[in-house]
Amino acid sequence: MTFHNLATDTTASLVIEGPASSCTAAIGGICGLGADLVWYTIDVQWPNSGNPIDGEQKHGIYGHCDVYLQGSSGDYTVTHHCSMAENAGLEPPAGNQTK
Repeated sequence: MTFHNLATDTTASLVIEGPASSCTAAIGGICGLGADLVWYTIDVQWPNSGNPIDGEQKHGIYGHCDVYLQGSSGDYTVTHHCSMAENAGLEPPAGNQTK
């Protein structure tokens, strides 16, 4: 998957749960991780002045998805787009879906 850091003021990391895997993208940067054609649970993390690390967890992210961090000043959102999985009509298993 490709992690796109579109935030205007923070470096952020994509972390795949399970075997410890992570990559870091600077402001305006990208990084790649988890290319296997399986469903992942991921954490997107960024520094926060109130907490050492803040972030958001997502389930049901396919290995070839694009994950996006957007926002600024501590107000960030994480979205994803999985065109390969969507085009093939694939759905994440029931236990691996973001609610």
